[in-house]
Amino acid sequence: MFLRPSFAKLVGPSALFLVLAVSGSGYGGCSDADAQIECDANGENCMICDGYGCHPANPNVGQGGGGGQGGQGGGNPTCDPNVTTCACVDNGDCPSGQVCLEGLCLVGCNHSYECGPGKVCANGQCEVGCDENSPCQSGYVCDKGVCVADPVTACPMKPCASNEACIDGICEPACTKHSDCPAGEICDSTAGGCIPDPSPIPGCGPGKEPCPGAAQCGADGYCHYPCGDLNACKLIDNRFVACAQGICKTNEEVNPECDLDTPCPPGKDCISNECL
Repeated sequence: MFLRPSFAKLVGPSALFLVLAVSGSGYGGCSDADAQIECDANGENCMICDGYGCHPANPNVGQGGGGGQGGQGGGNPTCDPNVTTCACVDNGDCPSGQVCLEGLCLVGCNHSYECGPGKVCANGQCEVGCDENSPCQSGYVCDKGVCVADPVTACPMKPCASNEACIDGICEPACTKHSDCPAGEICDSTAGGCIPDPSPIPGCGPGKEPCPGAAQCGADGYCHYPCGDLNACKLIDNRFVACAQGICKTNEEVNPECDLDTPCPPGKDCISNECL
């Protein structure tokens, strides 16, 4: 199934799509002017507001060291990341192995090869990719190489059914936990709707297809081509620019302009390790 993008609100010259940037978040590949989290004077009853409206986002439901989770001061009960996604303001609100991306604790990607065929790593999340040879499905448009909801048919301009939630311009099944969602989707606890899982997907290992050709499964769970020098890599694919740590690497891997640890300047998005 062609999965719909869940968080890629990418900024275009006249588009409605905005990348949510949380002030103080651990990943800032976009501008704080695009959207924001607003809380009351007690730091509670927070709302995420963006180009599609506002929805609750209580920063006290994370699993990390910040945000006063655990019900301190009469706040919400601690969020269980095995049951639903947990809201966050920064990486300290998230459990080990997750980062705060657009107000949610998620496993982030650094490179597009971590996302599987047809997807790209956009602002730390795996999203459906597109170009002139791979157009988006009906109801979506291609913006900066990522499929996003077509503003002509996006909700809330087109109302959703009573059992759906409007998320990033798309009507998604309503949910309170992951088990409410179809296979391949997770529950966005801040918006109350299912979204395509934007987490990286290991490409090889137990239970998966073997790596193609001469590629081998690396310790990171992805297929890589072993090499002794750059010439060996060039014979496999001319896009390889280096033989490093014994494997062939592309320019995006060797010289990334941006990744989870190196965000883009405000107003730009990190798409396949480029600031666009």
